[in-house]
Amino acid sequence: MPINLTVARLNTSRPDILSRRSNRYFWSALTVAVVYALPVVQLLITYQDIVFQTGNQDLCYYNFLCAHPLGFLSDFNHVISNAGYVLLGLVFMLQTRLRQRRMKNNQDIGIPQHWGLFYSMGLALVMEGLLSGCYHLCPNKMNFQFDSSFMYVIAVLCMVKLYQNRHPDVNASAHATFMLLAFIMAIGLFGIMYPSVYFWVVFTIAHIATCLILTLKIYYVGRFKMEWSIFSTAFNGLRLHGRRAFVPKYLARAVLLAVANLANWALAAFGMYEHNKDFARHVLAILMGNTILYMMFYIIMKLIHKERLMLHTWLYFVLAHAAWFSALRLFLDSRTKWSVSTRY
Repeated sequence: MPINLTVARLNTSRPDILSRRSNRYFWSALTVAVVYALPVVQLLITYQDIVFQTGNQDLCYYNFLCAHPLGFLSDFNHVISNAGYVLLGLVFMLQTRLRQRRMKNNQDIGIPQHWGLFYSMGLALVMEGLLSGCYHLCPNKMNFQFDSSFMYVIAVLCMVKLYQNRHPDVNASAHATFMLLAFIMAIGLFGIMYPSVYFWVVFTIAHIATCLILTLKIYYVGRFKMEWSIFSTAFNGLRLHGRRAFVPKYLARAVLLAVANLANWALAAFGMYEHNKDFARHVLAILMGNTILYMMFYIIMKLIHKERLMLHTWLYFVLAHAAWFSALRLFLDSRTKWSVSTRY
């Protein structure tokens, strides 16, 4: 090992390999954004044309008490309100670019930076604004998933980035991440279009099983693999060590993961109890809730290992939570419902 040992020198992958892996996130996100957004824009413009030509305003579930038309937009205020997402996403990407230039000659400072992952997070924020604006052109049951799809992307990318902060060499690949997102979007669409008790039961079982698998992945830092041999390995471990096999080697990590699992089981139970409600919000609650839990896990682990957090970090932490809880209150207190007609 070199005399001047840094975190970057502890990585087994070369910086150019890590850079290529990171860039795949951005190009995958850009491909998904373009392919997903073009049919959305075409569909919503068609809806608007039909409303103006036929006068059938029941096609779009507006709450006309709070809709302010302007030009060809029947609900201009809810469309333009999404401009903040687009602006903040562009600012975030610009800030990432400026920081990348500043650190170009300081690759050994801190953890290896996955710039492509940062760019994909900014792009996801831009697309959330664009698609949410498109949804508000004509909100109804057929296109509600457009409003929440990139919320799923943002939540998953935030979790991937937090994990990369500690484990740059065992991070999920871009292909696996976006395949998971595609699967989540497909489940979300199916849950909106064909909700039933049987669907909720299957989804809840899959949710809990996924949590258990990810728990093992995180606890064993990427070394756990889903193979048939894991059952025999677990049995041999129990036979060899007895009750000591249940004593965690990494106590803090085990406790925090147990809390995360309890929180997910509570979400699953609440979802089963309220299965006749909005499935898309339930999926969003799972993803965003786990993102917040993992962020808390990340901060607690830093404090346990006596890493010092700067004062401005705590300030951002407090301001971010104040903004999140205010936004959550407004989100849950929505005055419009896509599942109810204009006579609501």
